[in-house]
Amino acid sequence: MLKKTLSALLVMFTLLLPSLGYAVPTIAWMSDTQQYASASSPMWAEMNNWILDNREKLDIRYVFHTGDIVSASKSDKQWRFAGNTMSILSEGDMPFLAVTGNHDTGYCESYSRYMDCVGSLQPMHFAQEYAETGSRYELLTIDGRDYIFLAIAYSTRGPSEEECLWARDVLAKYSDRIAIILTHSYIKRGTDYTTQGNVIYREIVKHSPNVLLVLCGHCRELSRRVDEIDCDDDGTPDNTVYTILTNFQAAKNGGDGYMRFLMFRQNEICIYTYSPILDTYEYGREQTIDLIPLPPLEQK
Repeated sequence: MLKKTLSALLVMFTLLLPSLGYAVPTIAWMSDTQQYASASSPMWAEMNNWILDNREKLDIRYVFHTGDIVSASKSDKQWRFAGNTMSILSEGDMPFLAVTGNHDTGYCESYSRYMDCVGSLQPMHFAQEYAETGSRYELLTIDGRDYIFLAIAYSTRGPSEEECLWARDVLAKYSDRIAIILTHSYIKRGTDYTTQGNVIYREIVKHSPNVLLVLCGHCRELSRRVDEIDCDDDGTPDNTVYTILTNFQAAKNGGDGYMRFLMFRQNEICIYTYSPILDTYEYGREQTIDLIPLPPLEQK
């Protein structure tokens, strides 16, 4: 409890730093916005506009979305609404990386509406895209550390063997970069793997020692998992992988504007919760903070 209290105080202090002229590089992360889409709620646009309005103050450099963008995959109305809402970011020159969820693809697992309405808004300076599913990656350097963000589209059974090989090849090609994986379904609230998560873990994460963090949604509320992984099966763990599950749609009004934010501090990524709609850092009457240690910064 003391450690959590001290961490919360540290986060609050860090959040005050922009007013002192110093901001920490930050990525905004949203997930499971389907309730906003089904209700045509202006709250989602308010969230995106808040990100743009605070990009300099908080040094927000990027936005993640881990799927279930809409509630009904065949609803043209919802996809138009989602496209218009996400275009706030693209028109504001804020790069974002999104993945599909099960509500976006439907039972037939069709990716066409997502690609037309949301995928098309993501700039194609991305290094590569896999097929027409929206799986893709981006390279970014933050304060001297090189990162690769790998987005893996939703599939009920998990990514195909070909897509897993593609993802492993990408992570191997950029093995000198810290990898953050975005996917919709990975762990359950009880931290067991979902069907898709089990495939991604077994066929991608376990073979990629540069993976540090997996971000996912799908299952409601919040959860966290930590795995020590022996990638080369020599009996010694090669890396630690942190998994963060976030889904706020159980809150009032389809989510009450809650998002998570990844602050890239010197030695760690601090992930905290905030709702610009309610102007609160508390969710469920407590501050939700996750601290992800970063590997030592290599001298170049």
